[in-house]
Amino acid sequence: PRTVSTGSPPLCNLPKNITMGRIHIDEVHGDAIWCCSKCITPLTNHNHMLSNKYTSSTGDAYLFCEASNVSTGKLREEILRSGVYVIADLHCNMCNQRLGWHYEESHADDQRYKEGKCVLEKKQITLKKSIV
Repeated sequence: PRTVSTGSPPLCNLPKNITMGRIHIDEVHGDAIWCCSKCITPLTNHNHMLSNKYTSSTGDAYLFCEASNVSTGKLREEILRSGVYVIADLHCNMCNQRLGWHYEESHADDQRYKEGKCVLEKKQITLKKSIV
């Protein structure tokens, strides 16, 4: 499965999950799943949330240890509130909606814990809970 997570290879080298013209969507398991708000493609389990105290250009955002069914844009250096980072935008594999960003590299030692993790913007995702 294509998952954005700590220790994964550089995401800019990963192709979209397309086989013979069909998009492959990885399953995400759990009782509460964060999905793309536009097409409801599953992205990550709620238990993978590390922090709900992030801010993006669209408002509140969440830090996750991993996300599935996403592709990345070009790497770029950006100055954020907590420092300078190399990041890549994350897009939904199904509808291509921009969802947030992936931390590739931090220039500050005390912020290196973010490397390999991703931020999903609250306005771009929706929480779906399973009915038991």
